[in-house]
Amino acid sequence: MHIYISSGSLKKRRLSVPDTDKTRPMTQKLRMKLFNTLQFMIEGSSVLDLFAGTGALGIEALSRGATNATFVEINSLPFKTLTKNIKTLELNESTYLHQQDAFSYIKMLKNNHYDLVFVAPPYSFTIEQYQLLLSTFDSKKAIKDEGILCIEVEKDKLHFFESLSLQYLKLYKTKNVGTSYILLFEG
Repeated sequence: MHIYISSGSLKKRRLSVPDTDKTRPMTQKLRMKLFNTLQFMIEGSSVLDLFAGTGALGIEALSRGATNATFVEINSLPFKTLTKNIKTLELNESTYLHQQDAFSYIKMLKNNHYDLVFVAPPYSFTIEQYQLLLSTFDSKKAIKDEGILCIEVEKDKLHFFESLSLQYLKLYKTKNVGTSYILLFEG
């Protein structure tokens, strides 16, 4: 299986995908819908790709003009594939790679750090984990003012986000393809 970059300087470049159940790359359709929504926010942005897997979201943002991207992936095989994709596409100078737990990474962030944050967690991600992730981002104010936090979630978990109360982050848009949804929170 391969994933292709859909637009920008790396358009049609192929990404390797690890042969493991530790990743679940976002579908091409959903990724295109997300990036069409974000198209005017990407140029010059600083990006964080949590649960990065192949790095497709951060690499797509770099291809479309993001200044830099930080990738966080804890699992060994996906991290090796991510590293290979970055090297193959010659993106070393604009990327930062961290093989660590996403929660420990965001807990160390400072205020107003990123313009765009992509979160595409594994299917096994629980409501409690989403809650912890969002409350940590909310309390840390790790997203710049008017920055965007994009979270992929399955339809059966949407009910949790409808009643969510955050101080800093505000849910402002929802996009879907089939049973996969992207929730966009503004900082």
